[in-house]
Amino acid sequence: MKSILPIIYQDEFIVVVDKPAGMAAEPAPSWKEADVVSSLSFPTYVVSRLDVGTSGLMLLPKTKPSYQAFKSLYQTRQITKIYTALVEGWMKPKSALIDAPIGRRKAKDMRFGIINNGRPAITQYQVIDRFLDKDSNSPLKFDLVQAQPQTGRTHQIRVHFSAIKHPVVGDQMYGARSFLDLNRYWLHASELHFLHPFSQSQIDLFSTPPIQLQKIISALQKINET
Repeated sequence: MKSILPIIYQDEFIVVVDKPAGMAAEPAPSWKEADVVSSLSFPTYVVSRLDVGTSGLMLLPKTKPSYQAFKSLYQTRQITKIYTALVEGWMKPKSALIDAPIGRRKAKDMRFGIINNGRPAITQYQVIDRFLDKDSNSPLKFDLVQAQPQTGRTHQIRVHFSAIKHPVVGDQMYGARSFLDLNRYWLHASELHFLHPFSQSQIDLFSTPPIQLQKIISALQKINET
């Protein structure tokens, strides 16, 4: 299914798109809506996915050699991916490393969790802003966080934040409460940094969260100011 997809960076080896929430990374038998791969007018390979509900930067190699090169960069942690997330509660400490293995909870269950024999998963986070919703009958606390996954497990940031009792706002799959009129969870892939394996140029890419997410932050900032 073809769809308008913003391209942030492109060369003969890769393309980086700004994926909207609600779009899958690639076609699947059970998925009937738009996906990134089908929305592009040229062939690509998926080397690192974003969840359907996550928006932001997604890198796709255009050739098999570039796929192998970028796969190696991801595996050796030479690509820095930074996400911005709004989470429930105030995180303590404000900066920390979450090191907890992730695996599927049960067969045929879409959810993942912290599992003793799961795959290693590491997420570093830093609180960048803090809000108190004083308009609520029982005041709600929120932190705006930058999260840097050092591994690439499915639902990694969502699972890790839920496990420490700070689920991503709107992520009801992992324990978040319903919040305002947000019809998605507040998670955005906002930065990509890497040394291009072919051009040897340093590539630094940025994406601003979509308007729907920005409106939530603006509303919380106004409440903070009162």
